[in-house]
Amino acid sequence: VKPDTPWKSNHTSTLFSINTKDDEILLDTHMKKLFVSRVAKMAYVLERVCCGGNIVNCFLRTRLNEPTVADWNKMIHLAQYLVHNQSELYIRVGITGNAKHSIPLTLYTDASHKTTSKQRSIGGAIMTLGYGPIWHRSKIIKVPCDSTTESELLQLQETAKHVLWAKRLLNSMGLNVNTKIFEDNTATISLIESRGQSHANKTKHVDSKVWWMDYYLEKQEFELEYLGTEFMLADHYTKVLESNKKYNAFLKYISGKAEKGISHVDDIFEFKG
Repeated sequence: VKPDTPWKSNHTSTLFSINTKDDEILLDTHMKKLFVSRVAKMAYVLERVCCGGNIVNCFLRTRLNEPTVADWNKMIHLAQYLVHNQSELYIRVGITGNAKHSIPLTLYTDASHKTTSKQRSIGGAIMTLGYGPIWHRSKIIKVPCDSTTESELLQLQETAKHVLWAKRLLNSMGLNVNTKIFEDNTATISLIESRGQSHANKTKHVDSKVWWMDYYLEKQEFELEYLGTEFMLADHYTKVLESNKKYNAFLKYISGKAEKGISHVDDIFEFKG
């Protein structure tokens, strides 16, 4: 049977749960080596040449030390999905807007708070020049976060480093770049704009992240703008979408195959995540 999505369940909590009977059965040494090898190969493919399944591989990468039968089954389902949907998973990359004047480098960044069994948050990001992602990733935020604001801030600052690198690479080629980062958490944006002037004890230990963002915003290296969650394209990279139809629509849109620009100079309000 051709898998329609890279996961069997429609709920992130089920994807990241490790409380079934199969989770109690560890893989033997041979199967563990196969598991680690296949997860690494799929991670390479997913981060470079296709969209789809990043959130599942994000989970599988956390299970490399002690993989179980349940982890193996999730890995097999993802592998079958990639094999049977090759024609639908490729990425079309292109530039929108007036490239002679300025290239629209855009970053969507998002985080889901306390998603994994160890209460870790998941960060998701998509970087684009217009059509399709030039860089995209789902990743566990290793530092335990006290609040959604902290999760979003850590993810925002970490992915902003990647957009700075991409901007400087394009500048070194003699290209003018207009850079914008989209964030869907108003508290995080307010914290940065106020330069960490929060009365909440939960945010005082992340002041360095706030001041890092403020420094590069002051230098006008990039702009930071609020974007509602319903339009946040990185949302899927932090959680499982509600339905197969919704997931497939999302996949077609961000991959570039829908021929709809997703940079900040395009009409990004056509799609709702």
